[in-house]
Amino acid sequence: MRIEQEMKQVTVVQSNVSGSSFTDVMAEDLKFKNCNVARISFNDVNMTAACIVDANLSELVIDGAQWGGAELRYIGYSNSDDPAVQKHPNAVKMTGCDLSHGTLADCNLSNANLVNCDITGLTINGVRIDELLKKVQSGN
Repeated sequence: MRIEQEMKQVTVVQSNVSGSSFTDVMAEDLKFKNCNVARISFNDVNMTAACIVDANLSELVIDGAQWGGAELRYIGYSNSDDPAVQKHPNAVKMTGCDLSHGTLADCNLSNANLVNCDITGLTINGVRIDELLKKVQSGN
């Protein structure tokens, strides 16, 4: 089926639309519920105010995105209350991200690694980590 240069509202129920593509399409207010969208790809899209709830985002890649004002809440490897859900074997990796002036609150950072990161002004529970490291390195 091909819809071209039309303004239509389409409702798709209990259907397989695998392999479909959308190019130069106005698609505001789309809703996906109880759908398998494995390997879905978005390129050059405006997802302002998009919402993803109760989703498996294992192996999700977000590359070259602007995320000012974004909120990541209650994110983890799996639901520890559900014994059927297995923890993904690979840890989360963030590379080249600007988290300056951001806040991490009530997060589990056990065994987390900061590698080649600018920690100027980094504060953990009121303690300036950059200053603490300078004191430790100088022997004070």
